[in-house]
Amino acid sequence: MNGNWEFYPVRVEGKPASIFLDLSLSADAPLKAYPIVAFLRLMLQAPRPDGLAAQEEFEALVAVEDALIPRIVGEEDAVYAGRSTGRGMRDFFFYINDPDRFEREAAAAMASFDAYRFEVGSRDDEQWGVYFDFLFPTPIDTQRILNRQVCDRLRDHGDDLGVARPVDHAVIFTELEPSQVFADWAASEGFTVTQTGEEPDDQDRHVVLFVRDDVPAEIDLVVLPLFEKATELGGIYDGWGCSVPD
Repeated sequence: MNGNWEFYPVRVEGKPASIFLDLSLSADAPLKAYPIVAFLRLMLQAPRPDGLAAQEEFEALVAVEDALIPRIVGEEDAVYAGRSTGRGMRDFFFYINDPDRFEREAAAAMASFDAYRFEVGSRDDEQWGVYFDFLFPTPIDTQRILNRQVCDRLRDHGDDLGVARPVDHAVIFTELEPSQVFADWAASEGFTVTQTGEEPDDQDRHVVLFVRDDVPAEIDLVVLPLFEKATELGGIYDGWGCSVPD
């Protein structure tokens, strides 16, 4: 599938769930040519106790998706926005302009999978509310995705993510005072502040740089409090990085 596909964990109605979506759609959505959201809900055959899909069902679910997506999307007849899995179900979401065609093609695609129970539906959604309000990650979920992407790149270079090493961070502010408050707070949390943000950069931003030895495998525990504190003070957490140990 083309696009920028990512997944992240959430809770839906208090239960664990996983969302997989095309982030690239947000640049142009809502697309006026596809004003209707449609779904196909698949009942998992043997969900885990927490309601998520079991590894044993992985290949069957891939086969369903491989049959379903091209049939419904067709020659730009629909847009596949993403899916959610949880509570013993997997919901596939599409943006369409012809509900009758969607139901017909969905049924045809599922004809080869008679072991699965499913249901379909659709409703008007000109503003793509399901995409933006349900599928799309919150800012803190987006940061979790970015953290995982950095870890994936480190792993691709043979890194052992369980080894502690200096991890650098940056936070950007437009005003001096909150940058100073953040720098003091970061120091109190055991970080070494290497740039306080006192002197604005060439874009008139106050950038706070700081570092601490941490374990990349546990980076969410480090970064998410930084993200929340930066947001609280009106700043932007601008990411982290580290070297691969020899």
